[in-house]
Amino acid sequence: MSNEPKKLTLDEFLRIFKDNKATNSSSKYCFLLGAGASVSSGIPSGGELAKKWYEVIKEDTDPKEFKKWKKEKRINEKDLAASYPAIYEKRFEASRANGYAEIQDQLSGKEPYLGYAFLAKILAETEHHFVITTNFDSLIEDALFIYTDKKPLVCGHESLAGYINVHGKRPTIIKIHRDVLLDPMSDKAGTTALKNQWKEALKPLVSDFHLVVIGYGGNDGSLMNYLNDLKDNRKPIYWCFRKKDKISEQTNDILTENDYFVTIKGFDELMVELLSVLGLIINTKDVIENAERRGKEFEEALNKLGESTIEKKKSEKELDKFAREEAEEGGEELSPAIKKILPDWWEYQLRADAEKDVDKQDAIYQEGIEKLPKSHELIGSYASFLDTIRKEYKQAESYYKKALELDPNHANNNGNYALFLSDICKEYEQAEIYYKKALELDPNHANNNGNYARFLDTIRKDYDQAESYYKKALELEPNHANNNGNYASFLDTIRKEYEQAEIYYKKALELKPNDADWNGKYALFLSDIRKGYEQAEIYYKKALELKPNDADWNGNYALFLDDIRKEYEQAEIYYKKSLELDPNDANNNGNYGGFLLGIGRKEEANFYVEKAFDLISRTPVEDLELELWFYKLAHYPEQYEEAKTNIDRLLNKNIRSIGWDFSKNIEHAAKEGHLHLDELKEYARRITSE
Repeated sequence: MSNEPKKLTLDEFLRIFKDNKATNSSSKYCFLLGAGASVSSGIPSGGELAKKWYEVIKEDTDPKEFKKWKKEKRINEKDLAASYPAIYEKRFEASRANGYAEIQDQLSGKEPYLGYAFLAKILAETEHHFVITTNFDSLIEDALFIYTDKKPLVCGHESLAGYINVHGKRPTIIKIHRDVLLDPMSDKAGTTALKNQWKEALKPLVSDFHLVVIGYGGNDGSLMNYLNDLKDNRKPIYWCFRKKDKISEQTNDILTENDYFVTIKGFDELMVELLSVLGLIINTKDVIENAERRGKEFEEALNKLGESTIEKKKSEKELDKFAREEAEEGGEELSPAIKKILPDWWEYQLRADAEKDVDKQDAIYQEGIEKLPKSHELIGSYASFLDTIRKEYKQAESYYKKALELDPNHANNNGNYALFLSDICKEYEQAEIYYKKALELDPNHANNNGNYARFLDTIRKDYDQAESYYKKALELEPNHANNNGNYASFLDTIRKEYEQAEIYYKKALELKPNDADWNGKYALFLSDIRKGYEQAEIYYKKALELKPNDADWNGNYALFLDDIRKEYEQAEIYYKKSLELDPNDANNNGNYGGFLLGIGRKEEANFYVEKAFDLISRTPVEDLELELWFYKLAHYPEQYEEAKTNIDRLLNKNIRSIGWDFSKNIEHAAKEGHLHLDELKEYARRITSE
C-alpha cells in the first residue's frame, strides 16, 4: 500500500546521523523508549509481567468468570502484552497498593545496562537531548548521573510538563505514565488517554524533533492516539524493531509513507552504533577513577568528622578494643570511620534491628546494656522491645523507668512510656503527663504528635484537639503509615467523613501493605460503610494471614461471617478462636453471646453476656453496652423493663451501633413468643440507624 512506512536497514539509519554530523545539519532526534529498552537492565517487559499476572488471574478466578472477563476485555493469549492494562487492573483490583508494591519491587535495585550508559552520553553531549518514555524506572537519569556530569530535568508527572523547554540544552526525561514514586499509571484509565498537560507540552517537541522509537510495542492508547492525531503536524518517525518483533496493528495505523521502519538487533546494540557514528566515547578508566575518587573523598570526610568528635566519645585505643570485642562476639564489623561518628549504643541498636530472631535480639540488647549501663537510649529502646515485641510488661516498665532516671528529658523515651502507660497500664492521667512532657521537649516529633492525637481521640474524646495533633503529625511526616491510618479511623468513626477517610486508609496501606491492623481496619470500613463485602473479605483474610493469632481480627471476621455471610459454623470457629486468644475481650464475649442467643443457645450465651457486662463495668464501652442491653431486651423477659431503661439512657446520649444486624435475635425472640415484638423491632431500628 502507498501509505505504508518505508523500510531502512540499520546501516541506512546510521548513515542519517553520519550525514547530519558531516553537514552540521540542524535535524534533531528525540528518543521514545518503551519497556523493551529496560529488559537488559533486569526489568521485565510489559509482556512478561502481563503473562505472569494472567496466570495468577487464571488460577484464582472462577472458570466461568474468567471466561467472561477474557471475552469482555478481548484478551488474546498469543499477545498478552496488548492487554497489559486490563490484566493489571484485574490482577490488582482487590488492592491497588499491592499493584504499586509489585511495580516497585520489579524496579528495585536495577542498574542501567550498557545501552543506557551510551544513551546518557548522547543526551548529555549532543542536541538530541530529549527522551519520552512509558517506563516508570530511573535508569536514564541514573545513567546520566553515573556516566556524565549533566543533571537532567526529570518530568515524572504531568504537573511538571510546563517545565519542558524544547530550546533548552539540559537532558530532559519525559515519563508520560509517571515515575514509579509518583503514582504510576498501569491501569486502562491511565494508559488510554494522554493527560492534557502532556499534549500541550509535547506538540513543539514532535514538530521539531524526529522520534526514534525503541523497545515500544505501542500497546497503550494514550501516546498512540496522540501521535495519530498529529500525523500532519509532526516530523517523520523512525520506528525501530527487532526481526522477531511483531508490529502491532495500532502501530501500522499511526505510521504513514513519510515514516520509517528500522530493523535493529536490540537497544544496547543500537546505542553502541549511534555512539560510534556520533564520535562519542565512554572511557571505562574515567568511570572507575571517578567512582574511586568519590569513595575516597567520602571516606576522608567520614574520618575528618570522626576526628572532630572523637574527644566526646572514646580514645582511639578504646575504640579499637571495642571493635575487636565486637568481632569476637560475631557482630557485624563497621568501618573505623563510621565507628568514630556513631554513638556507642547505636551499633547495638543496628545489630538488634537487623536480627530477625527475637531471642537473639534480646541477647544483643542485654549485651549492649551490660557494656553501656548508662545508655538511656539503648535502655529505652530495650524497654520498647520488651513492651511491643516480648509483651513482658513488668520488665518493660522497669526499663522505661531506668531510662528516664538516667535522662528525664529524652523526648522519645517520654513518648514511648506515655504510650505504654495509656495502652497497657490504662493509667491515663500519668500517660498524659508524659505525652505533654515529650511534646514540650520536642514539639516536632511526628510519632509523639500522632500518638497523643490518638490518646485525645480514643481516651479523652477531645476530638477537635485530637484532629489538630493528627494534622500536625502528618504535616511533619506525611508518609507515616500509622498516623495516616489512625487519622483515617478518626475521620471514619468520629467525623463520618468517609471519602477523606478512605483516602487515608489507602495511603496507610500503600505505605505498609503488609500491616495486619490496617488491612483489618480497612476491611471493617469496606464492610460497614461501603457495603463492599467481597473486597472487605479479601482484606479480612489478608489481616488474618499476616496476624493469625490476633483476637480482634478473629473476632471481627467472625462477626462478618455471622452478620453478612450467614456462615454460622465458620463464624463460631472464629468466635471461639478469638476468645481462646483473649478470654477477657469484652467485645468478643458480647458478640459471641449475641450470636449464641440468635441461634437459640441461651444457656451457653448467658456466660458470655454476663462476662461482657462484667468487663465493661470496669472499662466502660458504651456501644457494646447498648448491644448487650438489647440482647437482654430480646431474650430475657424478666429484665425487659430494666433493659428498656438502660437502652433509652444510652440512646439519649446519642450512643449507637450503626449497621449492627439484630435480625436473627429478633427472629428467635419471635419464636420464643416475645410479648413486645414491634417495640423490639423499633428499638433495633433506633440502635442501628444514624
